[in-house]
Amino acid sequence: MKKSIFGLIALATMSLASCSTETKDTTGTASYSVATLVTDMATPDQVPFVAPATYTVYMNWTQWKGSVSTKNQPLKNEAGNSNSLVCDTTAFLYNQLSTDVGYGDVIMFRNLKGDMNGNKELAVMPGSKFVVTSLFYRYNGVVSGVPNMTVNQPAVLMNYYVGNYNVKSIPLDAVYLGTTTTTMGESVPYQNKEIGYRIQLNSKDNKYTAMFVIYNAQFADKMPKLEAIVLKDLPVEFKNGSYSIKAENVVPKMPEAGQLTDNDKYTFESLDISFSGELLNTANIRFDIKGGFKGTFSGSYVNPDILKEPNS
Repeated sequence: MKKSIFGLIALATMSLASCSTETKDTTGTASYSVATLVTDMATPDQVPFVAPATYTVYMNWTQWKGSVSTKNQPLKNEAGNSNSLVCDTTAFLYNQLSTDVGYGDVIMFRNLKGDMNGNKELAVMPGSKFVVTSLFYRYNGVVSGVPNMTVNQPAVLMNYYVGNYNVKSIPLDAVYLGTTTTTMGESVPYQNKEIGYRIQLNSKDNKYTAMFVIYNAQFADKMPKLEAIVLKDLPVEFKNGSYSIKAENVVPKMPEAGQLTDNDKYTFESLDISFSGELLNTANIRFDIKGGFKGTFSGSYVNPDILKEPNS
């Protein structure tokens, strides 16, 4: 598994910075495209929906204060629904870390408050969190028949409540790393930390499906390592402020002679993927594969250390 990071977020925002002639403060802004999962908490039976939004982060690096805002956050699954959120300027947490991803940084806002569409009562958000980081996982290799990852900005993780609505960010294309544990029959459990799980969400006619790719698949000590196992067009269900992917008896595709080819030797008799954590950064995966392999995995698409609150 190859890992890489983008340039430091701080340097990126500073490159856009301006120095005020009055305060001499170093300030800057950066905007990020985010896929948001919106849940109406007042009507729990209503299915959450995914909507794109752009969030702008203002940073004052002299005072170590900043703010978050958006002009186009949908809260209802209706054409043209768009809402503005302007958070008050507040202190942020910032840290630089050297991790398994490499060297990068993280910016974290907590307990945001401000106004939604000019209404301050709607946007007092205790427990809210907004994180921007360069410390996320990705796969840089090329697998025949599998689209390359096209992530071109830092990862944005957020969770906040405004009025009756819960808004969270979800990654549309991410690689999760952690520990995979597999067994076959009564065999001793085999653990592997080199397997990467990629989940790419795709939308057509307001319906989401997922491509699920297992990179460097090896489920037993003497099993040859497989470059990739690919499952396409899996159903995605959104519910209770999260989402899941479940399927049965799926014949995967594997690269062979420059193309993806069906391989029923590794048929997934069952697959269950759920997402957890206040920022939905953790994938929990269970699978049963034809021939007896049973596997479990839990891992994140960002280095877990970044979610520990750094020193301000």
